[in-house]
Amino acid sequence: MGVIVRVTHLLIWISRRKEKEVIELCRRHLDHVVDVVKYMYYAVEAFVREDREKLMEVFSQVFAYERQADRSKREIIYVLSRGLVHPIDRENLIRLVLTADDIADYAKSATRKLCMASPVELDKEIGEMLLKMGEETYRAATLAKETVYMLTEDPKRAIELADEVENCEERIDDLRVDLMTKILERYGVVPVSVKFILLKEAIDSIEMTADKCEDLADVVRGIAVSIL
Repeated sequence: MGVIVRVTHLLIWISRRKEKEVIELCRRHLDHVVDVVKYMYYAVEAFVREDREKLMEVFSQVFAYERQADRSKREIIYVLSRGLVHPIDRENLIRLVLTADDIADYAKSATRKLCMASPVELDKEIGEMLLKMGEETYRAATLAKETVYMLTEDPKRAIELADEVENCEERIDDLRVDLMTKILERYGVVPVSVKFILLKEAIDSIEMTADKCEDLADVVRGIAVSIL
């Protein structure tokens, strides 16, 4: 009986150790994901300045960081597929990495659509609102990354940061509504061009980037509560 108990404890220890290793891999993955969002924000800046050359340069960086994030994702899934983590923990960690991957995908999509729409001459107020939306989305991604960093260090702090991500996402939702209202007020009377359709889709992708940051924060909440 004592041998069985020792073996059980050993298996639990191995599982917990492997889980921490995977969370460390998730942190590295999030570093690449946040880089994608950061360069998406730089793309918004270039778009507002009507600097198409800079915009295309930034997109190449977005593409490169997104590929790095993909490689990190595959590494994490491979480690988890080896079955050294408890099935419940494994499911949560897979959700974590796939949701983070969605953040990068939407940020890349937003950047691509900005490239396709560029150049567009925007009113100063509309440009500033678009910049603010990009900035807040970058902030949401940074906060989401911090929630993962805090998972093993301070689960309670991870939950607090998850709440901040949610608040940030709500501000971005409001910004999107205000921004689209301004665009319709300013350009709604002119024939709709493909460029403005692409701009609208880019704005939607930026919002979805923020939505996925909130989804990631929700996953972190669930993991943090199980740790406490």
